[in-house]
Amino acid sequence: MNITQAMIDTYLRHCEKERRLTGHTIRAYRIDLGQFFQWHQAKEGETLDRAQIKAYLAHLNERFAASSVKRKMAALRAFLRYLSLENDEPSPFDGVKVTIREPKRLPRVIAAGDLAKMFGMGWPEDGCASSFRDFLYVRDTAIIEMLIGTGMRVSELCRLDLECCDLDGRQVRIDGKGSKERVVQMESEQTLRALAEYFEARTIFLYARASTDASKIRAEAVFLNRFGNRMSEQSVRAVISRRAQQTGVTVHITPHMFRHTFATMLLEDDVNLRYIQSLLGHSSVKTTERYTHVAHARQREIMREHNPRDAIGRKIRPA
Repeated sequence: MNITQAMIDTYLRHCEKERRLTGHTIRAYRIDLGQFFQWHQAKEGETLDRAQIKAYLAHLNERFAASSVKRKMAALRAFLRYLSLENDEPSPFDGVKVTIREPKRLPRVIAAGDLAKMFGMGWPEDGCASSFRDFLYVRDTAIIEMLIGTGMRVSELCRLDLECCDLDGRQVRIDGKGSKERVVQMESEQTLRALAEYFEARTIFLYARASTDASKIRAEAVFLNRFGNRMSEQSVRAVISRRAQQTGVTVHITPHMFRHTFATMLLEDDVNLRYIQSLLGHSSVKTTERYTHVAHARQREIMREHNPRDAIGRKIRPA
């Protein structure tokens, strides 16, 4: 089998138009398949077969982390499977076993004290309800409330449209990976209040911008940047970093850590793993099971600090 750039472009259009994969996934496929195509071209027309795929795997293992290698090989496998079905011929990936052992890393969670700091930031001084500064404050607060209150991914947060948020019904409809929708209930009064305050500030903000650049405003998006357009994932990361810095949190906080914290806190409160899987939108419960390791680590900490056997010595005082 010989690969051309036109084949990759056709496959990416198939992923976008027929499989309806997200823009984030399409971009990742374009990068991963582009890297493979460059490597394949350097082989000067060699036919792509199992031996070459194994050589490419070795090439990736020398340059990338295990998680990245797994993603890139999965993208290549899906692409070659598509070509084999289209051309009614075997895939060169058939019979190739890709076993990549990843080091087990516990999901990083946010300490309760750091969360309290980030949520406890007071209203900006010297402002009024319609000022841009105050708009940013209520927007950023609503962002971290939604991340910790629903466990959604940052990509899902950025894709949220107004029609997805039902404050009266206390729920949000989330467009997850692979265009899989799920509904998550919002039962926290703080989260609902933060979102309602943001929607009010958002209306004032859009009204102020309408007279200057109405044509560029993406009014259907929930979270807007300073130009009235849908926020990017990078912008949300900047929001989290800024709020952490403003509140004296020294640990580097990422949006995904809110998701890890959401899941871990539910597990520590004895919520069934299947419910957590549904809330997170995981296809397999095995993905959700990694949070049990975090819970076990927390159990060790609890037993170290509050072990009943050690408490006996502290409670009994010599006469």
